[in-house]
Amino acid sequence: MPHGEAGVGAVATQCYANPRLGKAVLALIRQVLTAREAVEKALAQDPGKEQRQKGAVDTRGNACSFTGGECPEHAGHVVGSGFIASGNILAGPQVVKAMARTFETQRGSWWISYLRRWRRGKGGRRQKRQAVCGGARVETKRRLPRA
Repeated sequence: MPHGEAGVGAVATQCYANPRLGKAVLALIRQVLTAREAVEKALAQDPGKEQRQKGAVDTRGNACSFTGGECPEHAGHVVGSGFIASGNILAGPQVVKAMARTFETQRGSWWISYLRRWRRGKGGRRQKRQAVCGGARVETKRRLPRA
């Protein structure tokens, strides 16, 4: 479940997601904490954190991700410069690695890059089961042209 706020950052909550945590992390980043500090502080107050995946990127490019030990296999994440790639119930660790590699090497619009990362993550088989979910949210303070 994506959360975002222009001028603040973006947060993703996955696995047994708690939407309140996404909002809490954004509020903490708004208080001038880094993405890592905000994620760690929010998780410290969450008794179900071992069943969750949470990642955040702030507008300064700081990124942080957490994958709880009770998330279904294979669950994992990669943190890069200004991005996170994460997933659960995946075919293996190669999925998030491929997503991260695509993020690091693709040029062009953010949305096209996002779709390429998502597709690359498939690697023939992205998830162990048929249920597939993805989400994105773009926040900006400036007016964008209509598509």
